[in-house]
Amino acid sequence: MLRIYAQMSLLCTALLMLWLAVDVQWIAAIIVAALASTFIDWRTHKHPDCHLAASVFNASSNGILISDLNNKILAINPAFTNITGYTPEDIVGKNPKILSSGRHDPAFYQKLWQAIETDGFWQGEIWNRNKDGAVFAEWLTINAAKNAHGDITHHIAIFSDITERKIKAEHIEHLATHDGLTGLPNRIMFDELLNIALADARRTQTKMAVLFLDLDKFKQVNDTLGHDVGDLLLKYIAKTLHSLLRAGDIVARQGGDEFTMALPHIASKHDAIQLATKILHTLEQPCTLKGHTLTATISIGIALFPDDGTEIFTLLKHADVALYRAKKAGRNNFQFYDSTLSVVDT
Repeated sequence: MLRIYAQMSLLCTALLMLWLAVDVQWIAAIIVAALASTFIDWRTHKHPDCHLAASVFNASSNGILISDLNNKILAINPAFTNITGYTPEDIVGKNPKILSSGRHDPAFYQKLWQAIETDGFWQGEIWNRNKDGAVFAEWLTINAAKNAHGDITHHIAIFSDITERKIKAEHIEHLATHDGLTGLPNRIMFDELLNIALADARRTQTKMAVLFLDLDKFKQVNDTLGHDVGDLLLKYIAKTLHSLLRAGDIVARQGGDEFTMALPHIASKHDAIQLATKILHTLEQPCTLKGHTLTATISIGIALFPDDGTEIFTLLKHADVALYRAKKAGRNNFQFYDSTLSVVDT
């Protein structure tokens, strides 16, 4: 009798939490404890009070799957069908691996089942595939249900679809690390990527170039043709710069009409010369934006690692100094940093 009372208390608590829309990780342990006990009773004794377990099972907005010790699916709830598209007729008697998305390697599942065997549960984010073939993200809790002797008899999985939440989170993260107009990494992201590239260059003792680029007379475009055309020009420049990159190169928008680039693993300064020349020649080709034919020019300053600096601040500062010299030299050219401050012929 005490066992039945405890089951009913747990289930009532779970129902209340479901009604309050408490997140899945908070209610999972309660539902699992109740369902494990009542499901086993139902399987063995067909106890009449198990209708409360069925109520929780059916009312949950989270998908629930119950499998036996051999991981053969015994039951799923309606929310499982709503999320995955699989009906009981589709999936009962089969292994949950039918849901596998292919995104996780065998080591992932090995750690998952090791945790269940050792700790009695596993909880985390996982990617699965629904009946239509679409991959979705879920927050999953798997608990091992044990009998009175402490032996595992069933596995109970409870999950919620977090795909939309992840998409929103990724969008917010993208906005925080990328330029809203061009889609390129912003200054914050560029600094992070450049730091990683610098660490790799130190480790491998390879050269790297850092470029500072600035559009020539961009203010005139905004003033004469309007900011709409100016924005289109910035997007065109961003697309052009990105198209000229090698694998592993980085380009970012610093803000306004300024861009930065990093070229890791270059053999010599001639690799930087080759890219800078290609940028200048590519932008010499006229482009038509909103009915206006424009020829954009750009000035470029270049600093080399480790010759001109070994830290991000120093390299960017020296590339900016070289950019100033390119502007002073008449724009539409590139200059390397020179510690003597003499103009370097291009």
